[in-house]
Amino acid sequence: STITVGETVLAAHPTQAATLALAGARGVFATINGGRSWQRRDVGLPTNGGFRTVDISFAQTDPARLYLASEDDGLFRTLNGGASWSAVGATTLPTDLDRIAVDPTNAQVVLAWARNRNDNSFPTSLYRSTDGGLSFFGITGPWDSGGPIDEPLSLLAFNPNTPGTVFLAGEFGNYRSLNGGASFTALPRCRWAIRNGCKAWRTIRWWPAACCSAPPTACWSASTTAPAIRRAMVASASAPPIRRRSDR
Repeated sequence: STITVGETVLAAHPTQAATLALAGARGVFATINGGRSWQRRDVGLPTNGGFRTVDISFAQTDPARLYLASEDDGLFRTLNGGASWSAVGATTLPTDLDRIAVDPTNAQVVLAWARNRNDNSFPTSLYRSTDGGLSFFGITGPWDSGGPIDEPLSLLAFNPNTPGTVFLAGEFGNYRSLNGGASFTALPRCRWAIRNGCKAWRTIRWWPAACCSAPPTACWSASTTAPAIRRAMVASASAPPIRRRSDR
């Protein structure tokens, strides 16, 4: 899992609860004792003062492998738990990234959401790699129907309980993939805050369309999503606001 606070991101090891990786303005660090002590883990990363991390993720099936996304310097990968890093996907991926997600069943499959998608002639906002980040190809989704966008995401995540299922959400809509991020379809969304006594979350929240005109109990019964996703709906309702970069 990943927690984002401003420009600092914290990722938890998939099997070792006391092992965490932290990336922020002062570099990348790791702890193996639940945060009582930290060691620097940024060999191979840019040393200029403008390097800004935006997301970090463990590969669940290969925890020694982590992926690190930056705002202006692209994507980096480590194969040794952060002892050293190298840039990947440089010629096939924009450098201005916002979010990444790693398939929990396949460490080679990585999704990356980019900002300023038209820079350097990159055609899409979402990119997918099937070779561990060495190369990426663009994924055209329903969000592209309105033309180029430059929006951050509130969510880009694989469902760990349903292999191949990915959720992508932003202020422009909610989307789901059933094939590991190769393609997406739009999900129902509510734009109201309150209607008929039923709390309906904003566009960035997952919630059945029935919630727009039914009491809360009907919202649940009307939902056709799996129980795991229903729990995710509740979690997303209390999620922090969408990240906003100070320079945008």
